[in-house]
Amino acid sequence: MTGRPYRDGSPLWEKVYAAIHGQIQDGTLRPGARLDPVAEIARTHDVSRATVSRALSVLRRRGFVVSRPGEGYWVTRVQDL
Repeated sequence: MTGRPYRDGSPLWEKVYAAIHGQIQDGTLRPGARLDPVAEIARTHDVSRATVSRALSVLRRRGFVVSRPGEGYWVTRVQDL
């Protein structure tokens, strides 16, 4: 499942991923920073919580964030390896 496409045809979760990843890369979000709650990110990007969860899952798998159940997501690293 790729999700609902954005105007340019890419899935919405990729847009959310790119936005958060960009903030990590440019230093707006530093290691140890807590990300906004999923519901708030969803409102900011006008997408569903499921879309945000998918983007965060990819960020987690790639090692950019960690999740703590019931607490949220934190930035773990800045640069791509």
